[in-house]
Amino acid sequence: KVAEVSKIIIRNRLSELYKDNWYVVERWLRKLSPSEMNEPSLLLSACWPAYENIQFELVGSLLQQAELLLKNNQESALYGEWNLISGLLQFWSGNCDQAMTHFEQAKVLLPKEENLFTGMLNLHIAMARTVSGKIELAIKELKQQIQQSKGNAVYETRLYSGLYYTNMFAGNLAQAKRNGNKVKTIGAKNDLHYTHAMGVCQEAMACFCANQLEDAIGLLKIAEQKRFILHKGTAIDAMAAKVIAYEIQNQPKEADATLKTLKAFTTELNQDAYTIVSSSCEMRLLSMRNKLEKAMEWQSLMEQTPIFASLFIWIEVPRLTQVRVLLRESSEKSLDKAAMILAEVDEIAKHYCLINHQIEMAVLKVVLLIKRGMLTEAAKALDTALQLSEPGHWIMPYLEWKSELYPLIAEVGSDKGGSYFYKLLLKSLNKAIG
Repeated sequence: KVAEVSKIIIRNRLSELYKDNWYVVERWLRKLSPSEMNEPSLLLSACWPAYENIQFELVGSLLQQAELLLKNNQESALYGEWNLISGLLQFWSGNCDQAMTHFEQAKVLLPKEENLFTGMLNLHIAMARTVSGKIELAIKELKQQIQQSKGNAVYETRLYSGLYYTNMFAGNLAQAKRNGNKVKTIGAKNDLHYTHAMGVCQEAMACFCANQLEDAIGLLKIAEQKRFILHKGTAIDAMAAKVIAYEIQNQPKEADATLKTLKAFTTELNQDAYTIVSSSCEMRLLSMRNKLEKAMEWQSLMEQTPIFASLFIWIEVPRLTQVRVLLRESSEKSLDKAAMILAEVDEIAKHYCLINHQIEMAVLKVVLLIKRGMLTEAAKALDTALQLSEPGHWIMPYLEWKSELYPLIAEVGSDKGGSYFYKLLLKSLNKAIG
């Protein structure tokens, strides 16, 4: 019976993976015990759901087992798949050079056809190039690949996802929104449920950062409904964004209800990496309401070292929420600690060319200087923040600190008054303050 189940999975795994149904393959694999996973194709199949669930240690273990079984078969498509997944793991570990070595090998060994694997390959090559400072090359290659595509839907959505992520890294929200909408549309048209849900999240996050909150909340409601088939990091971040969007919109009951759903979801998933994010979102919400006792206790225990995977395009970054809590508390000791953490995270964000997080931190630095009473320095820091935010009309970080920032932003109007972005930002702040 076990042998028959294994044969069925091996025979059908690619057709389901190529249709984006990694969760179907996950259900099949549950019929086998770990000791029965004795074929490289079974081990590689198990990598995909583990990857979507951000179980990177498990992915690494499965890859080690598969490598031993593939040692005499290193010219095969299976070894190409092994290199692809190994590259994904290195990318998320922030090791872009090692990732590219695996990707180049995968490019040689994988069949030259349009499918999930070649789409994921091109998507992650583009992201690796972007976070290595080669965004122009990344975008050029993706656009060429889209132009040359024969129309495989899964493949094309990975290319548009590549454009989405590169534009989010660069802070280009209008382009990112268009790319996410394209993923959503192609996914819906071709009944690719996972892809459609990912496209919904992509478009939603671009809307959120641009302060298009009605659109964002509408999309994030759909994402919440699809959370069980989504990439888990994406699902959790989308729900966290919905919490903050409701709070910014002065809808505390809806924010509380979404947080309750988020906490139940992460409790059910039962992984530290998930519960850290839901706890962080809760503390961010409490700090926005100036309820600091529980939040300060939480931040005193938060010693998560910032890494690329914890930053990415995520809205809810626990290390930055720690800074938010410290800024709200605003004692000298808290402000010193906030400054230290900002410097630490800023170094990582600059190393990986993450303009999205550099914008967030530039705004937090302005708040830090205001809290210290250093208004001349705060005005200079605000100019830096505005320069980073203006090209992509990135507004959301300012709204979380509307009361602190409004006087200073209004004051620089004589210099910035003619700028469309400045007018948009001031209008957004006025509306948020009410």
